[in-house]
Amino acid sequence: MNWNMVTRVKAFSSICLFGVIVGCGGQSVSVTSAVQTFTAAMNSALSSLATTPSGFSAFTSLLDSTYKQDGLTNADLVAMLTADAAAIPADASFPVVSYSNPVISNCTTAKICDLIVTAFNADADLTSTTLTLKVIDTGSGYKLVGDQSSS
Repeated sequence: MNWNMVTRVKAFSSICLFGVIVGCGGQSVSVTSAVQTFTAAMNSALSSLATTPSGFSAFTSLLDSTYKQDGLTNADLVAMLTADAAAIPADASFPVVSYSNPVISNCTTAKICDLIVTAFNADADLTSTTLTLKVIDTGSGYKLVGDQSSS
């Protein structure tokens, strides 16, 4: 009987410890995975714009419905891309920005976070810089939310 109780306590403790490790580790892994998935989707969407300017829906699908950057809303951006798509020729040699080394930080209670990435274009000079984008954690991934400013 005493052995059974010891076994139960050990099993319970192991399950609790495992739950804490998975809870902490799992969250960290899923956040990293979600950030990397989002960054890969941005890279793919931006690179497709060079070859198919009218195929910008992959990019706009990365925008939250509340997106606003310097007064430009989600609807404004979609309207501009729609108008420009017919005028922009496909040009596979056009340098396209890519993002790497994504890091999420400074998340608010509203789940708006800073996504810090290294932005670079792979043309002759290999220019790169650190860039901070505002994203929102939707629960199923991240979306660009912009700086939410009116100007």
